[in-house]
Amino acid sequence: MKRSFSILPGFRLASGITLFYLSLLVLIPLCALVWKTTELSLEDLLATLTNSRVLASFRVSILTALAAAFINLFLGFVIAWVLVRYP
Repeated sequence: MKRSFSILPGFRLASGITLFYLSLLVLIPLCALVWKTTELSLEDLLATLTNSRVLASFRVSILTALAAAFINLFLGFVIAWVLVRYP
């Protein structure tokens, strides 16, 4: 059985290390968030979620995500139109 060699030597190792570190960058803060949240009582959690600063941050996050989605929708439509219109 002939083994095919990769053009990039060490690609599997490099991608494995990269995925490991990226997962740590995501999983460690997420685990800390879940751990701290489980220490709160239901009343404390509701008080935190209904805090005016938290609600304002939710509003900013949602509005920013909606603005980015509409910008991407518009630019994607323009790019698709240009690609279809001009050969």
